[in-house]
Amino acid sequence: MAESARVESIEALKLFKRALWKFQESASVALNEAEAEISRVQMWLENEQRTFWASEVRKRQEAVMRAKEALRQKQIFKSPTGGRQSDIDEQKALQLALRRLAEAEQKVLAVKKYTQHLRREAMMYKGQVQRIASIVSADIPQAAHDLEAIIQRIEAYATGEGVAAPEMATSQADDQPSMRRAPREENQPAAQSEPAPAAEGDKSPSGDEGSDTQNAQQASPPSPQTDEQRNNDHRST
Repeated sequence: MAESARVESIEALKLFKRALWKFQESASVALNEAEAEISRVQMWLENEQRTFWASEVRKRQEAVMRAKEALRQKQIFKSPTGGRQSDIDEQKALQLALRRLAEAEQKVLAVKKYTQHLRREAMMYKGQVQRIASIVSADIPQAAHDLEAIIQRIEAYATGEGVAAPEMATSQADDQPSMRRAPREENQPAAQSEPAPAAEGDKSPSGDEGSDTQNAQQASPPSPQTDEQRNNDHRST
């Protein structure tokens, strides 16, 4: 049994169709932006941050080496008075350089760790969002096109154009079989119109001659009477 729907406003269907296209556009932009952001962060971690902190580790290692050398110089050489020089500043500089080096090394490990973590999360995100991406890119446009076709059919039905066409097609379908039967019907009477020849035993010459004589008598006019015949008739009267 065919399903039916009660449509009270074609304009509401048109508004719904426009809303579908608007949602498809917004969702497509959001999905593209999210994917672009993931790619940007991956490139930032794998390229910029990895390169930056690897370079920082080398620089800070050199800074530690310089701080250590400065401290060693203070401890070796004595003051002008012959006493031991104060190395408090050099020790503080060395501790700062060591802390900065440890920070850079932790950053390198963090970049490596979160690069792998982000790769896994990106793959999970793409797998989970694949269904909605397919809906946005294929199902919603197809639904909008189907809705447009429905709107056109409803408008054609409302204006009467959708009713005339089926009736015309039905009349043409009814006429077509009769046209196909016509040639056979024309050939059949030709075979039936010829009378069957009579057998020799059924012929009756006497009957035919009698009917011909009777028809001739009926068709011939009466012959005029002579004067003698009229006189004889008068005497007898």
